[in-house]
Amino acid sequence: MWTALWTLLLLLLCGVQGILGQDVAQNQSASAIEPRIVGGIRAKLGQFPHQISLRLRGEHYCGGVIISASHVITAGHCVKHGNDVVPADLWSIQTGSLLLSSGGVRIPVAEVIMHPNYATGGHNVRTINIPIIRLKVIFSGTSPCWAKMENEQFR
Repeated sequence: MWTALWTLLLLLLCGVQGILGQDVAQNQSASAIEPRIVGGIRAKLGQFPHQISLRLRGEHYCGGVIISASHVITAGHCVKHGNDVVPADLWSIQTGSLLLSSGGVRIPVAEVIMHPNYATGGHNVRTINIPIIRLKVIFSGTSPCWAKMENEQFR
């Protein structure tokens, strides 16, 4: 059951990367983010209500997807620093805005839960690359991005 769930979450996350573009490299500042995605189109407010900005010390760092009123997912490499998970109190999310610099709602992170089998494969490939991020506040008004799998339940 968990393998199927993690696989589904990985597929959803792949879609997120396509929407938001590349992650901010560790040595880059948020101001170095390219303002446009090559070949992309301008999104309308509410067009991607499940999309979030994962913020490290208040600055955009990676994208993510809302999967429930209190959980989001992102790429595992986004929340790692070397072999360690970056502490939850340094993270927040922003949702409901088209701008990285302002607008929307910011919510602090309570916990970053790495998959127990998260591992780095050869050539910097992650074999299981999805953490679940639990938020400190349950929020509403934003749609989760989810798909129900036959005979599977997400809790």
